Amino acid sequence: MPVTTRAAALRSQANADLIHSQDQATPTSTSTGKTTRKCSSKQQCKQALVQQIISCAESQICPPLQPQSTTLDAVLTPECIHEQPHEDVILKTDDATVEPTSSTPITGSVSPTKSPPTKNDDNDSIISLESSNNDENEIFAGDSSHLMNVPVIKGEITTGTSTRGGKMVFMNGFAYLYMSMAKETTGWRCARRNENCKAVIHISKQTGQFSHWNGIFHCHSSDARETRKRDILNKIKHRVLDEYISIKIIIEEEYRKANLSVEEKRMMPLPAQIESGLHKLRRKSLPPMPQNQKFLVPSVYQETYSHQKFLIYDKRKTIYGGRLMIFASDEQLNVLYGSDVLFADGTFKVSPKLFEQLYVLHGMQNGEAIPVCFILTSNRKQETYEAIFRCLKRIGGKKGIDLKPTTIVCDFERAFMNAVQTELPDTSITGCWFHMCQACYRNIQEIGLMKL
Repeated sequence: MPVTTRAAALRSQANADLIHSQDQATPTSTSTGKTTRKCSSKQQCKQALVQQIISCAESQICPPLQPQSTTLDAVLTPECIHEQPHEDVILKTDDATVEPTSSTPITGSVSPTKSPPTKNDDNDSIISLESSNNDENEIFAGDSSHLMNVPVIKGEITTGTSTRGGKMVFMNGFAYLYMSMAKETTGWRCARRNENCKAVIHISKQTGQFSHWNGIFHCHSSDARETRKRDILNKIKHRVLDEYISIKIIIEEEYRKANLSVEEKRMMPLPAQIESGLHKLRRKSLPPMPQNQKFLVPSVYQETYSHQKFLIYDKRKTIYGGRLMIFASDEQLNVLYGSDVLFADGTFKVSPKLFEQLYVLHGMQNGEAIPVCFILTSNRKQETYEAIFRCLKRIGGKKGIDLKPTTIVCDFERAFMNAVQTELPDTSITGCWFHMCQACYRNIQEIGLMKL
């Protein structure tokens, strides 16, 4: 690991120069398993000290003169370094001259008393060993070991789900995951498990509000942007489950409503990144696709959101070619029976696989055509269309309303036109202009008149 602080760089250079000077000045002697380095004379030690200061100045490791780092706790005068196994080597400083002896080696130690600052001839100050150690041990806000203590404060609680579908609550910019269930409260622990945050809050079951916490502070700051991101994604998930429209449209609408800033836009995922997961979420909420027409319709699909009857006819007969299903709410039926002009057309692209087509009737309301009846048919025969009109007339009779539109606009399908003439003889049939142009264009292509 390279040296990253100025104090550590100074100590590394000083130790290297000190050992180098001692190796040149004193021989190494070994006795009873202990290694001691002896200095030949005080003059050689002073020369080693001067050489160390000069090398420090030349390499520009020493910083400029600063008030807090000019105090000398110890002058590095290596009288003798005594090395012992499993012990740290300590430097001893003393103003008096100590004569080294072979029987009594002098072990180094740092004196607690502070000596006045010492300067050399070049006005270069020596940084004290004690201040260097203190600088290295200080903890700054940018260090990885710096811990924060953020208390839990009561606030508004919102609910949501995690990326894996687990329960979550949010309060004051902190996210909590479900932990345990007690008699009167529910425990939620901090979601920052990777940071070893052990803060736990308890929410009352009756009020749904904050009750108490375990007294352990958060070791990280709150993230309001992350909470806002989760709120927006939760709204998207709820709409995906409740509304059966394009998922990409739902995502874009929610992003537009949120009025995201530039930083928030960078933080939010792109629609293409979450669209696949939302499709899976929607499929899980739906019943499995039936394999034949003998399926049962769940009650939730037989009613509207206001609990009105929506599936008004459901029969399977041979003349229908299979199953015939008609969907319409009470409000749609009122528009159907009150319209003088009806529009009828069938589509095949959006029809389920088990049915031939989806036939839609449109009525007029406030000058606009709106869909009022959805019909799933198993074939396109005249008998099936006649059964549709008989069913609608029977339902209108129960309401005391007759189905007597003056005009029906449709395509030029012969089976449907014959059914209208049979069941609604007083109604005139008008062909659709779009379908007429389409039929003429196809006829021109068939007889080869495209290129004249």
